[in-house]
Amino acid sequence: MRVARARGESRSHWDDVRRKIREGVEPEADPDAPDATALLQEEIAHRRAGRPAGNGNKEQVSIRLDQNIVAAFRATGKGWPR
Repeated sequence: MRVARARGESRSHWDDVRRKIREGVEPEADPDAPDATALLQEEIAHRRAGRPAGNGNKEQVSIRLDQNIVAAFRATGKGWPR
């Protein structure tokens, strides 16, 4: 890159870029660089809100506990069964 720059082969046209910015000229559409806004909107449209679905590896079970154990859980306050 340094060699190319030294030969003058790797120059950006910064004066043109600055002039276009001052004039309010929008950059040309580049097929290799699609609009990020459209890509973000598409990604957001595919997302679902809330908790992700489970994978089906868990099973609900019931257990029987001694009364003193249940009383200890209840003493922790509202929401103890969760």
